[in-house]
Amino acid sequence: ALVDVGTTNADACHENNGLILSETEKTLEEESRLVLQLEFELKSMSEEMNSTIEEMESPNEELKTSNEEIMSMNEELQSVNEELETSKEELQSLNEELITINDQLENKVVELDKATDDLMNLMSSTEIATIFLDDQLNIKRFTPPTKALLNLLATDIGRPLQDIALRFADDQMLNECQEVLDKLTPVEREIETDEPRYFLRRILPYRTSEHAIGGSVGGVVITFVDLTQRKLAEVAQHQIDTRHAEELHESAERLQAILGTAADAIITFDLMGQIESVNLATETLFNYQRSQLIGQNLSLLLPFIQLKQNDEKVDSQASVEITHLIGNRREMLARRDDGSTFFVDLAISRVDHLNIYTAILRDISLQKQLQQHILEVATDEQRRIGQELHDGTQQELTGLSLICGALCERLSGATRSESSEFRDRVFTEKDYQQLQQTAAKLSLGLKKANQHVNKLSHGIMPVQIDAEGLRSALAELASETKDQGQIKCQLKFSGSSIVGNNAVATQLYRIAQESLNNAIKHSRATEILISLSQQVDQVVLEISDNGSGIDPLLTAKSYSRGSGLGLRIMEYRANMLGGSLEIDHNQNNGTTIRCTVPTLEGLL
Repeated sequence: ALVDVGTTNADACHENNGLILSETEKTLEEESRLVLQLEFELKSMSEEMNSTIEEMESPNEELKTSNEEIMSMNEELQSVNEELETSKEELQSLNEELITINDQLENKVVELDKATDDLMNLMSSTEIATIFLDDQLNIKRFTPPTKALLNLLATDIGRPLQDIALRFADDQMLNECQEVLDKLTPVEREIETDEPRYFLRRILPYRTSEHAIGGSVGGVVITFVDLTQRKLAEVAQHQIDTRHAEELHESAERLQAILGTAADAIITFDLMGQIESVNLATETLFNYQRSQLIGQNLSLLLPFIQLKQNDEKVDSQASVEITHLIGNRREMLARRDDGSTFFVDLAISRVDHLNIYTAILRDISLQKQLQQHILEVATDEQRRIGQELHDGTQQELTGLSLICGALCERLSGATRSESSEFRDRVFTEKDYQQLQQTAAKLSLGLKKANQHVNKLSHGIMPVQIDAEGLRSALAELASETKDQGQIKCQLKFSGSSIVGNNAVATQLYRIAQESLNNAIKHSRATEILISLSQQVDQVVLEISDNGSGIDPLLTAKSYSRGSGLGLRIMEYRANMLGGSLEIDHNQNNGTTIRCTVPTLEGLL
């Protein structure tokens, strides 16, 4: 079957190939004719194309030319477009600048409105009457306070100032306004209204930027500053100043009077030591006249003050720098006109805002003498006590020691008892009596020595104060005085006579003790009366005697300048209590010493 099919296919292929060859030949012939036709047509078309190309070359050249022109126009349009873009940007920039300027102008307008409001509020709040005039002296503007002062209305703007009826008399204002316009110089004047009120009228040129360039002004500005309160304050201040000046003058006179009557010397001097002022006590103390001291150096009066370091004018060993004296008191040697020296109590202070020093000097010569006298009294008292102990107590103790020795001998001479039960000593009747007498002498001697020591100690120890301590002490002192010899000593009290202060009672007791010693030793008195009286405002202690008396022309102070140490000490004790000591004759031709002490609160 396969072979048949293959054979069949081969036959068929040969038949087909023959058919194909015949058809191919036919096709080739048709194609040859077609090619010839096509060649002819192509040639024809080529000729037409050449003709057409030749015909198109001319329009093409025209199109090229037109194209070049269009390209040129396009370039020009691009250039114009670029310029337009540039102009647009410039316009936008200009527009932005205009917007910025507009904003700035708006801000300026707002600021100007605020400044105008501030200015108007400022002018209103200051309450200063202000009026603005142009160069023709016509009213341009005015502040509210000006209405009442110049009698202005809102409708008066533009009117000449001379047409306004003022409420005060000021004939020079218009002339001075014109003068300010001409000379450009401000003018001031105080005016007074009818109320009365006082104003400072000031006229100034009204300047603008335009007029400032041209050198002229656009008008004037008139201000009225109220001076009423200041005037009233000035009048009140003037009265106060006058009163203060009078008070200062009176105070200066009072101070001068105080300085003139001061008991202490007061000296003022500058930083270089030049004396600027002295008081009357300085002249008296140093025996100089005021004119002799003013301008002199302080070393003339105080030679041992060193005003500055390395001062060669004073003795460096004895001198003291003035800086060490400020605020401190110090004893220093001073020198009088005659060259004599004396001790003063010196206090120096510095017045910084005046650059001066103030020195206060007090003469302490009497104090120095009193200190010396006290030392002498203390030395004499020590010597007296030593002598009393040596001549009295020591002798008594020596005698007592001899008696004790004799007693011991008597005791040692006693025989022992023969009894074996006791070993006691046995005395004869004679020895026993001698021992009894010796013991009695020893007891009496000890009693006398005890009294002697008690007397010495009582003169040294202070008074012991109880409710009636001073009265008891004076009574004991009177009793001791009676026991000393043929002296009658009486005691008299009046009032309560109670001194509750131990220090005061001690000083009064010492005065009484010293007065009794003087009456016994110096006046040779036989009768003495001690009187203590309590009065309303003072306590009086009197010691009167019938002795030889004193000169009635002399006082305690004059005695204190003499040789009597006792009277000086008594006067010193009375002064310590704030009291006084008086010495006088009495009716018995004797002496009466009276000490008066005030009964100050807290003192007695």
